[in-house]
Amino acid sequence: MNIFITISSLVLCILSSFQGYAQSSSFYHLSTAEGLSDNRVHSVARDRNGILWIGTSEGLNSFDGNRITAYYKKQYP
Repeated sequence: MNIFITISSLVLCILSSFQGYAQSSSFYHLSTAEGLSDNRVHSVARDRNGILWIGTSEGLNSFDGNRITAYYKKQYP
């Protein structure tokens, strides 16, 4: 009987952790239509403030979860 309670508790803990993960995760599709400087992404990093930095062929982009800001290389004459 004790082994049944132990296994049942373990299964419930595992299922609840998966359920919490599924509810808290989300996925965004970002492209030039949303303001990304280019669709060819070379690198992605997240800083300690939660800003997602996306390096593309055309520039550096920041995404705060709502808005994309694109930074382009300054063109000299």
